[in-house]
Amino acid sequence: MGLLRAARQPEHPLTQADTELFLLYAQEQKTSPRSLLFNGEWPQTISIAGQSSLRRLSNILQTLLHAPNIWSLLGQYLLIETSLLRDLLSNREDERNATLLADYDLLLQLARRYDAQQQARTRSAGQQEDEQGGSAATATVPTEEQVKGFLEYLTILVMLRQDGSRAGNDESEQELADVIRVMTVHASKGLEFPVVYLPGLLQRRFPAQARSSPITAPTGMLP
Repeated sequence: MGLLRAARQPEHPLTQADTELFLLYAQEQKTSPRSLLFNGEWPQTISIAGQSSLRRLSNILQTLLHAPNIWSLLGQYLLIETSLLRDLLSNREDERNATLLADYDLLLQLARRYDAQQQARTRSAGQQEDEQGGSAATATVPTEEQVKGFLEYLTILVMLRQDGSRAGNDESEQELADVIRVMTVHASKGLEFPVVYLPGLLQRRFPAQARSSPITAPTGMLP
C-alpha cells in the first residue's frame, strides 16, 4: 500500500503498469518492494519515466535512513524531499487544504511527542545502567525500527480514540478519547479495551485464594 500511495505523488509518479511490473518482480525475487528500493533494483521492462521515479524514491529512502528521529524524518519528507506541505501552504485558504494542514500538524506533534518519550526511556535506561555499575553506552535505534514503533504508537492512539467514541455513543455524557477509566474487575466484565493495566497482580494476592488455615472464630461467636 505504501508503494501505491507513493506512486500518486508528483515527485515520483508511477503508472499502474509500472507498479504492477515492479510488484511482480518483487514477487519473483521473493523479496519485498522496500528491499528492492533500498538496493536500487527494478526490472528493466519498466518505462524510462518509471525507472526515473523509482530512482528518485530510492534516493529519498536512503536519505531518510539518516534521520535522527521520527519528527526529523517526517519533516524531511514533507517539506524538503516532496512538495506536499508547500503546495498546501500556497493555498491555505482552501477549506480542504486547511483540513489537510491540520492533519499534518497533528501528525508532526505526535511524532515530537513520540520522540520525547523514546528519549526519556533511553535516559532512564542509561541511569539504571549507571546505578547497576554497567556501561552507559546506548545503541542507536535503527530508523526502520523507529518507524515501526511510531506506526504501532499511532495504531494504539487510533484504537483508543475509536474506543472512546464508542463509549461516548452508549453513554449520556460523551467521554473524551484520551482518558483513563478506572474500575473494579467486576465492573469491567463484558467490556473491551485495547490497553489494560492490572495493578496489584501478585501471586496469592490477586486473584484472591482461599486460606489454607482459616482463622478460628472466637468462642461464643458461632453456635
